[in-house]
Amino acid sequence: MFIDSLCIEVTRKCNMRCTHCLRGAAQRIDIDERSIDELLRHCEDGIGCLIFSGGEPTLNLDAIEHTLQVIRRRNIPLGGFYVVTNGKVYHRRLTEILDNIYPYCNEPDLCGL
Repeated sequence: MFIDSLCIEVTRKCNMRCTHCLRGAAQRIDIDERSIDELLRHCEDGIGCLIFSGGEPTLNLDAIEHTLQVIRRRNIPLGGFYVVTNGKVYHRRLTEILDNIYPYCNEPDLCGL
């Protein structure tokens, strides 16, 4: 099936304690690769926009990288992506991960942080 907008909460961990946070208190929970694989198994016709959220998604770069590797390996069409981050910490690895998937996106204007 084609998914217009898919949001994956890759972690419940967070490096901030914002009083306005809709997620509530941070938890030490990450999504596992098997859940990502199962989810993407249903997206063979494509994903319009893939959103990584959390907690703070940059605290689970392994899940972001795994998701994007599976999308490429299964040749799932991808319009664009967003990473919903507080931007508190710079992660060179995140830049490298996103640089590898950016050229794969059908609508690069839909990519961002």
